[in-house]
Amino acid sequence: MPEKRRVAFAEALPPNFFEWDAVMQEETTVEEWKSLTARTLLVSDQATRLPMREIVDIFAEACPHWSFHSVGEGGHMAPLTHPDLVNPIVREFLDAGYA
Repeated sequence: MPEKRRVAFAEALPPNFFEWDAVMQEETTVEEWKSLTARTLLVSDQATRLPMREIVDIFAEACPHWSFHSVGEGGHMAPLTHPDLVNPIVREFLDAGYA
């Protein structure tokens, strides 16, 4: 996606219905997430919104068997706005295969 379009798209997302629905209406318990056996990667940035950071902290404590990676200065929409930071992390995770 061209840089100009990527920036415009990211700026249009703050009132994202599904994100708020996930934060406010999610009913999956931490116990259910803990039982997820698939290899799982959670990529985040400390500059993202507080509710997202708090969710990452909950998952980090409850699911130490997951892989966690924090990107610096990627922002809330890092996969879209900074694929140069996120894609190598995802590629490395996928290339690692199953342990």
